[in-house]
Amino acid sequence: MNRYINNFKFGDNTFYYCDLKRIFNDYPALEKLPNCLKILLEVNLRTCEENNINKVIDIFISKIKNKKIVFEPTRIIMQDLSAIPILIDLATMRDQAENFGVDLKKVNPQIMVDLVVDHSLNIEKTSSFDSVEINLENEIKRNSERYKFIKWASSQFENLSVVPPGFGISHQVNLEYLSTMINIKEIEDKFFIFPECIVGTDLHTSMVNALGILAWEVGEMESQSIMFGLNSPFYLPKVTGIKIEGKLQSGITINDVVLSLTKFINEQETHQEFVEFFGEGVKELSLEDRAAISNMANEYNVAVSFFGVDDNTIAYIEKTRGVDASFIKEYFKLQDMYNKYEDFDFDEVLEFDLSQVKSVVAGPSRSEEKVLVNKVPSKLKSFKRGNLLKANDIVLASITSCLSTSNPSLIIQAGLLIKNAIEFGLEINPNIKKIFTPGSHSVTSYLKHLDLLKFFEYVGFNISGYGCVSCIGNSGKLLPGIEEEIVNYDLDVSSVSSGNRNFKENSNPLIKSNWLMSPALVIAYCFKGTINCNIIDDEIAKGVYLKDIWPSNKELNEYLKKIQSDIYLKSYNNLFLGNIYWQSLDIATTAKYEWDDDSTYIHSSLSFKNLDLEKIEIKNARVLAVLGDNILNEDISAIGKIKEDSLAGQYLLSKNIKSNELDTFENRKGNIDLMIRGILSSPNLENLLISPKKGSLTRDFQTKEIVGIFEYCEKMKKMNIPLVLFAGENFGGGVVRDWASRGLSLLGVKAIIAKSFDHSFKTNLVRVGVLPLEFDKEGLENIELTGDELISIKRRNLIPNEKIELNILKKGLNKTLVLRSKLENLQEVEFYRNGGVLSYILKHL
Repeated sequence: MNRYINNFKFGDNTFYYCDLKRIFNDYPALEKLPNCLKILLEVNLRTCEENNINKVIDIFISKIKNKKIVFEPTRIIMQDLSAIPILIDLATMRDQAENFGVDLKKVNPQIMVDLVVDHSLNIEKTSSFDSVEINLENEIKRNSERYKFIKWASSQFENLSVVPPGFGISHQVNLEYLSTMINIKEIEDKFFIFPECIVGTDLHTSMVNALGILAWEVGEMESQSIMFGLNSPFYLPKVTGIKIEGKLQSGITINDVVLSLTKFINEQETHQEFVEFFGEGVKELSLEDRAAISNMANEYNVAVSFFGVDDNTIAYIEKTRGVDASFIKEYFKLQDMYNKYEDFDFDEVLEFDLSQVKSVVAGPSRSEEKVLVNKVPSKLKSFKRGNLLKANDIVLASITSCLSTSNPSLIIQAGLLIKNAIEFGLEINPNIKKIFTPGSHSVTSYLKHLDLLKFFEYVGFNISGYGCVSCIGNSGKLLPGIEEEIVNYDLDVSSVSSGNRNFKENSNPLIKSNWLMSPALVIAYCFKGTINCNIIDDEIAKGVYLKDIWPSNKELNEYLKKIQSDIYLKSYNNLFLGNIYWQSLDIATTAKYEWDDDSTYIHSSLSFKNLDLEKIEIKNARVLAVLGDNILNEDISAIGKIKEDSLAGQYLLSKNIKSNELDTFENRKGNIDLMIRGILSSPNLENLLISPKKGSLTRDFQTKEIVGIFEYCEKMKKMNIPLVLFAGENFGGGVVRDWASRGLSLLGVKAIIAKSFDHSFKTNLVRVGVLPLEFDKEGLENIELTGDELISIKRRNLIPNEKIELNILKKGLNKTLVLRSKLENLQEVEFYRNGGVLSYILKHL
């Protein structure tokens, strides 16, 4: 306990907390920190020893960028695709515990983990009153292997709670129900209170930044480390303040704001790590509006998109949880962090005027491609005609969970627009597949309460399920005859969605033009049937214009006032129980998981290495590949649908899986035997050992033949020969995919030598026991590697940032290069010493 711990009485209890106001009195400069940094300041001061307080304060006052701080999450939130590999590792750790002298019952997450099963819903049935039930039943049957494993994990691991499929998406359930904003922990018979801090494995973990909660996305392996208290230190982030000014014009929605803001931030020349919104204009944004903005943080390339706590925040907590939130309010007032909209000491300030926002859509292929609604026709390039369709016709429309369904005003607006359109006799084109996937049951509840759901159903927008669908390519096939028509006439057709992503692979591969917009505009375009129109000024139907059916703000606000807290409370009854299909899944009750050798989804991880290295010594390794610059995670680890003629596809066919049931690499991440067949498997891979040939190939040093990479790695493992890989600059960049580093390790790669690494990828290499090395002064410019070389890497000491010698030996060449170790701190050294983070954890439980 340090000198800044104070206490206050609330009700009959005394609560202890790290008193920021007292700190501000001693160090006035800290009072001007942005709210998000004040939370980091609280974490670092609360968790440090008395003799380190001044060091922490100095970092925050001087904004020192070369000294690291800590972030200690109180909870982790995961979705099923990312959670399964993590849980498999935990289950395997229990199998291995005895070998490490550990009681297997100690293998449990050390902090709270919430898993929301939301990424496996496929839309097979639409526009029907039984769509939800049929799609959910099919989902659970199709994923029974994975779901039985998840259900077993929820019954055996302490501190793990699972929200079964069919309840919603992780970030909306987190926003509406799971997040508490503050934590209480009993320490030495005292109740300590502190801000809730979250990491998550979903792109949209940042949505709860709207509640004033510091939260961001992390990779699977990082979340795994955090589960066991291994928090990676990081440098104080740069915070850009975005001053919100003005008021929205009539008819402008928060979708218009989000799309405009995404483009605005992406156009800035400077790099933002965190953004925080401030100014009087913030008061004009409801909590749901703020959540829509925070939800898109990943799309404008920031980790955190933060709003401070104010009256709107407290009102939302009380509405959605049905509680008196005065305790939360009191805490933030005590910390001088309540209703604060002023200009703090930001690294940079940008201004965004709400009054200048116009009605926009985003498309045809990226969320930052903002287009004024009346200019959409100018972006169209194809005007072919078919039999049933013509170019630019809409064939897929989705009101989806990722962005809009957490915001009642957007959904109610769409419902009122349909109601008005029906009164004018408008009908939706029958060639459009219509999907409505709310992010939680609360949407259904308030639409029923407001008597608006029937209008969605009347035009075929029946609820199809509760989960992430359109943004991850789970929309299913188009309506009968439509796909054939598109192919036969080579038509450039369109989709419209209220989601957050419009890449072709996220909707349907046959749809080239994908447009993002508000739910009300999705509906309006569906009545028109084509994207080739000025939806504002053109007739939607004879004599009917958008202004005739667009709801007034007055009418919308009257409906919003009718939403009470009991609607949310009823929606979250039995959240963790699941439906009859989930409850009927039989699971074992053993502390160890009973692995099924015939499963093609769930396999045990490989045995962990019980190592205790005192030095670096890799002897007589062979070169697997020499790669160029900017090799991305997706170049290393295959993603998307598994092709029948791929190694992974052939593996599944050998297991009697039908060719139409191969599924995706993402869904089968729990099968190690399959996933390693997708490592360095791209047909476009350029391995300089075999140049100019391309593909998943390398050179066998024994036979001199060109062979498949997987085949060669299997051969080297049997011969107990280690492998190394050489690469250029920024190796492992792009979206972090943990299987990229994990897969290289499982192929037998012991070290990677590159000109430079992506930082996250490098960190993951260390977590799986692969040694990352960078060229110091001399690279491979004057050495032509052929695959015949023997590579040896030695260093007596195992310390951070050490210079390491690499010897290249072959006929006519004996050369030594000096490299830089990318083991950059003592924690990374310990991970490498123990053969990876999981082995380290097992030893220290």
